[in-house]
Amino acid sequence: MLIDSHCHLDALEFNQEQDVIVKLALDHGVEKIIVPAVNRKSFDDVINLRKKFPNCLYALGFHPMYINDLKEDDLYTLETYLKTYEPVAVGEIGLDFFVTKDNKLLQEEIFVAQLKLANTFDLPVIMHVRQAIDDVLKNL
Repeated sequence: MLIDSHCHLDALEFNQEQDVIVKLALDHGVEKIIVPAVNRKSFDDVINLRKKFPNCLYALGFHPMYINDLKEDDLYTLETYLKTYEPVAVGEIGLDFFVTKDNKLLQEEIFVAQLKLANTFDLPVIMHVRQAIDDVLKNL
């Protein structure tokens, strides 16, 4: 069985082509597609994709490039969604110091909080790591 473990099928540029993309994947032996959320808004988007395409699974989490947009209760919202909607993973989470290190401490704080939630719910994580491997390993 082939599984695409990381496909942003919910991205706006794919809105008109989702049916074709999923069909092509199936035609080429990709039986499951995991679509990771990147921010709070995309939680509902990836859940709705699952309803539209039964072979699309989803992960919920906060991508490091969207950390500055987090609201105060977003981690609580993530925890609630993990309980309620039963994703297959926590993701896409991680650290990204390629563009900027200005929010390094915040990225690490949110990354660790999401790792703890993954542990609590016994879920794997889908990670995004750019120029931050030592820091990721330190926090695992």
